[in-house]
Amino acid sequence: MPRETAPSRASQLPGQTIVLDAGELHRRLAADLAGAIREVVTARGRAHLALSGGGSPEPVYRVLAGDDGTARGDVPWSALHVWLVDERRVPADDPRANLRMLRAALGRHAERIEALDATAPEAAHTYEERLRAALPDGRLDLVLLGVGADGHTASLFPDSPALDDGGRWVLPNDGPTVVPPPRLTMTAPLLSRARRVWVLATGSAKRGPLAALARLRAEPAAPADAARAARALPIALIRPAAELRFYLDPAAAP
Repeated sequence: MPRETAPSRASQLPGQTIVLDAGELHRRLAADLAGAIREVVTARGRAHLALSGGGSPEPVYRVLAGDDGTARGDVPWSALHVWLVDERRVPADDPRANLRMLRAALGRHAERIEALDATAPEAAHTYEERLRAALPDGRLDLVLLGVGADGHTASLFPDSPALDDGGRWVLPNDGPTVVPPPRLTMTAPLLSRARRVWVLATGSAKRGPLAALARLRAEPAAPADAARAARALPIALIRPAAELRFYLDPAAAP
């Protein structure tokens, strides 16, 4: 049964939680993205949206773009800047590239993507410079994240080097816990400063890390213990001061 809940028990996630079957979830999230973009553009004239890769959000992007056969005239695309939350260090036409997936999913609107050459040696620094120039207040308008079965989000993997951000906005990431190939990723502080942070998770493999996140937020712990726990569960490092929302299917809901 589709349901929308605002968590009130310790077993539930922080923020607002929306649970719907997969097809309805994609349509609802696309509609909410369109509404949020319109709101931001009306208020500030342009919107900066950071999108994640992977298989889970691709149907959402297709619905948003109207490339699923749905006619959408409610997204002010000309005022939209789409940034990549993370990317694999592969050529843009590689089947593993998030940029390739986003371009295909957004179709005729792909020109709104702020692309990057992930194979360039200074790719992280270059993308960060572009972000800093575009965001004088250091805040994205909306970020859409996912979560992996290991608790990673963006390309922030458990106990990986990019968790030590050092004030950076974008970093390369690699190491034993990073699923190959090496990555580029927005850092946890930049993601947490966004005006809206939404998390999409589908499938039973996501239930474990989301339940662990709920427990971590509900159970008080010493700062050192909490920090260690968050390094093992990077989704816990995303702590927005503004809006946090989870979009889940029943299999993922803890």
